Amino acid sequence: EETKLNSRGGGWSERYISNLFDSADTNKDGCISTSEVYTLVLKMYIQVNRRAPVKPPTREKVEVLFNVVDVDRNSKLDKVEFSKLMRMLYARTTTRVIAFQIVKLVMAPFLAISAAQSLANLQLIQDMATNVPEKLQNINLWTTVLTVLCVSQLGGIALSTADFFLDKIYLKDQDEEL
Repeated sequence: EETKLNSRGGGWSERYISNLFDSADTNKDGCISTSEVYTLVLKMYIQVNRRAPVKPPTREKVEVLFNVVDVDRNSKLDKVEFSKLMRMLYARTTTRVIAFQIVKLVMAPFLAISAAQSLANLQLIQDMATNVPEKLQNINLWTTVLTVLCVSQLGGIALSTADFFLDKIYLKDQDEEL
């Protein structure tokens, strides 16, 4: 049974989506409800969080996305509708993971190095450093501290920005407030 993200193709296989659907369709009627879908979304985000700290969407957001793909408006998803929803969520999640990784691996270190170097050259900092133990005067230490701060602050901003644009793309026809 294939139960993880397909690492070779970068996406999900039909088999994974089918197995996920079948595991949730406990009464075997070929459809799953909103609550069952939300449970599956949470399972998906457990896998995603092994790559980046991405919070799952709220139940309300999943209900809105559910309604987007529920083309026959029967308040249940068949396997085709479910597949569309999972691909949509996977695309959203991938975008969020990429945004976070860009912040973590590129933006935060760049900003931290620039800030540490700028601060090290300030006379006020140099004057204050005379009263600080030598171990704490290491620019690499402060670059690391600033990198962690940048990742924690900019990561959230990047994820919120990604969510904003993804909502504009996927939910453009929805009048509901998320």
